[in-house]
Amino acid sequence: MNHAVRLTVPQTPESNWEASTDMSLRESKINTEKSVVKRRSGLRGFTLIELLVVIAIIAILAAILFPVFAQARERSRTVACLSNVGQITRAVMQYANDYNGFWPSCCDFEDVNGHQGEPGINPGRYIWVLLKDYTKSAELWRCPSDKGMTWRTGGPNGAAGSKVKNCYKAYGSSYVTNYSNTYYPRGVLKPCKMDQARDLTKAMVVFDVWQTSSNGPDSEKAWNSQWHTRRFPDASWNIGFFDGHARNLTFQEIRYPKDAPTTETWLFSAYWCRPDAPPGY
Repeated sequence: MNHAVRLTVPQTPESNWEASTDMSLRESKINTEKSVVKRRSGLRGFTLIELLVVIAIIAILAAILFPVFAQARERSRTVACLSNVGQITRAVMQYANDYNGFWPSCCDFEDVNGHQGEPGINPGRYIWVLLKDYTKSAELWRCPSDKGMTWRTGGPNGAAGSKVKNCYKAYGSSYVTNYSNTYYPRGVLKPCKMDQARDLTKAMVVFDVWQTSSNGPDSEKAWNSQWHTRRFPDASWNIGFFDGHARNLTFQEIRYPKDAPTTETWLFSAYWCRPDAPPGY
């Protein structure tokens, strides 16, 4: 009769230690997996209300910041335009120095197209053409904020109410001058001298284009080309003066200058009209 012999391998301390270590590692791995599963089960996504709150906050911040950025961009454009006006003003002074102090015999697109409803005059060249050799490039005559204008009392072929999207693209300049320093009486070529101005610090050389409505209210809303805003919501215009400096002025500062030397209350007429022209000419 055969008897099965069972052999028993004696356990050594080393084998017992290895078995214990393997079991500890397995238990540690199982506990780690359980912990990860537990942490994952504790995570949750945003609710719809939370998402709507975040979107609302972003929208509010955008509504606050976008106008600020837009105003900063417009201020930089106004500064660039003011620089253009200053350079053009100094170009006029250089021209006068080369021609015995005389104002350039010129006109602008308002003159040609019947400024203020008067018959168009065109015996001279555009001022930006006449000063070509005194300015760096034609781009100097472009205002970065040029938004065009609506002819209120004149326009091409006398078409009052006709609109221009961009004055520079339409005529070659965003700026105009005063024909009365070249033509007096109207249409008669008779340029004056620069030093004949009543006040060199307040006599206007070139400026952002505008037209006033003879039938409209006496306010800036009746003016065209409200391209700049110095103090919101008041529009402003960049102007160069006979002494070479340029400034940005509001409607009130142009329409009602302080200490005007005549009964004429326009800065345009009070200081800049030639001495032999009547007030308001």
